[in-house]
Amino acid sequence: MLEINAPFVREFAGTLSSGERLVVMLVYGERLTLPEVAEVMETPLEHVEYVLDQVQDRCRVARAALIDALVGV
Repeated sequence: MLEINAPFVREFAGTLSSGERLVVMLVYGERLTLPEVAEVMETPLEHVEYVLDQVQDRCRVARAALIDALVGV
């Protein structure tokens, strides 16, 4: 199943801006807290929260589309 989804995941990741990718990498890859991410990025915590919320929202929409596509197969 993962092999089927890999192109979709790569495509979604390709839609992220460099700043969005950095936030995702720091939060999920490096497991930093949001205040730590804000410090590393030298940006307000509210901005980090906003970026992560936007990415998560887009991910939910993309996941729903993937499920719809798989159910239709």
